[in-house]
Amino acid sequence: MDVSRGHEGVNRAGDASFGARSLALERAGDAVSCTPAESCVIETAVEFACLIEPGVSARTGAASAALTGQFRDRSLIVLSPHFDDACFSLGGFLKARGAPGVLINLFTWGSYVVRPDLARAGLPRDGVRCIRDSEDREFARACGLTRHDLECEEPVLRGRRPSDMTGLADDVGQIEQRLLARLSALADGEGTRPALFAPLGIGRHVNHRAAAEIVLSNLARLIPFFEIHFYEELPYAASPFHRLAALKRLQRRAGPLRRQVLPVNWHEKRELIGIYQSQLRAPPSLLRFRPAALPLAAHEAFWSLT
Repeated sequence: MDVSRGHEGVNRAGDASFGARSLALERAGDAVSCTPAESCVIETAVEFACLIEPGVSARTGAASAALTGQFRDRSLIVLSPHFDDACFSLGGFLKARGAPGVLINLFTWGSYVVRPDLARAGLPRDGVRCIRDSEDREFARACGLTRHDLECEEPVLRGRRPSDMTGLADDVGQIEQRLLARLSALADGEGTRPALFAPLGIGRHVNHRAAAEIVLSNLARLIPFFEIHFYEELPYAASPFHRLAALKRLQRRAGPLRRQVLPVNWHEKRELIGIYQSQLRAPPSLLRFRPAALPLAAHEAFWSLT
């Protein structure tokens, strides 16, 4: 198994902003230089303490059920950069919610498959699209979601690597007007604002960054019509450095945030992940599909604007 490559073919090494420099500590008037590895540990601890509210991760089963129930009787929309991101990141929550919702898939034309036999087959883009669309339909049926597909192209079809951030403006340009028009059509002008779940933009995949960027750039326009939440994308959030770098970016742009934690039944979540066989080299593991944060048990998480 190639552990150096992550979901959608993106390298899983930490962002350069974490651990790439030494950290000088002042102790009793003397400067103590830390190695990059030590710097990573220290920065992670500091960022975790600053960003996570005390006790917020330790939800009881009753509290988790109450949080899920808050979203059961209201409209809910999930933005998924690719066909599988909503499932991998929020599948347990969406299944436990047990109510209709809307799933908007953004970048749905590509050529990326992981399962060895499919990768060797050299499928054309139409073949890849057919397989991935079929998987996503099964997930949507399991969770009662109505799908909307914006039919935008993944980086490989535009001559770029998924980790090439120079393509961010191009990807934003692909989807911004399409997405805002679709959200406008789904907005409820009266009554309770629909809950809009957007990706946080964790990791080095430009499509994820573009999806987060569009929501952040249009917060003032969206907030009157939607209650906005940013979910921690899995498996990217399993990297503490990718996760914390994304949280720093989000906090700078969105201001105060509140983390919401949802413990999930891992066996049920694993079954949902298993729907996307084209994207799996091996059976999904809890270590890869759990955010690098407390609690240690299987959980999903999102951040709400306060």
